[in-house]
Amino acid sequence: MADIKLELRLITTGAEITRAILERCRDEVNRRLMTDTMRSEIRQMTQCILQEAIMNQPEYESLMSGVLKTELGLEDSGKVQSIINVWLKGVDVKLYPATIVGSKIIGDIILTAIPSDYSDVLGSNAASYTAAKGATIPWLSWLLLQGDNIIIATHKAVYDPNRAQHSRTGHDIMLPSDEGWRVPPEFSGTVDNNFVTRAVASALPELRYQLESKLRSKL
Repeated sequence: MADIKLELRLITTGAEITRAILERCRDEVNRRLMTDTMRSEIRQMTQCILQEAIMNQPEYESLMSGVLKTELGLEDSGKVQSIINVWLKGVDVKLYPATIVGSKIIGDIILTAIPSDYSDVLGSNAASYTAAKGATIPWLSWLLLQGDNIIIATHKAVYDPNRAQHSRTGHDIMLPSDEGWRVPPEFSGTVDNNFVTRAVASALPELRYQLESKLRSKL
């Protein structure tokens, strides 16, 4: 029997094979991840994590039933939830299709929420109230932006059981004083360091973990 000799030639180069594999993987990543469903799921997940982070801040508890509620005269605690709802509604997710960069497949997911100047809430009805004598009290601006500055130079918040009935919250009342009044230092905030910035910072590790887990589950 005659010997049969076979010769195989690899027409496609290794680089071309690698490129083809990367392109197929890229297309599959985009097919699975670049969807309205994925965008909606990430948005809802972000909203839940952000809301929990805000509500875990001591300022939130104090606004509901503590010293911030009484000293700021925040009779309607529903204003706080209205502010949070605006921030949650403003959460946005942008998914950018994966591309091939060298030997890697890279895509971007950009999450945005809460403008750094708080312009989405500071002008809202929930961010202020009208005092008994007609003055507008911008309580949220005081809390987020004024830091330890003296805000009311001629009065301070005092609890006087004999005058509590005259208080908006049934507790503290503003009485004349040379000491003046400011947001309690343990809660005071500035534009880049307040209970919202701290909430966002505390939410990032959990958000990163949950986002990575969700992406892995789809691939």
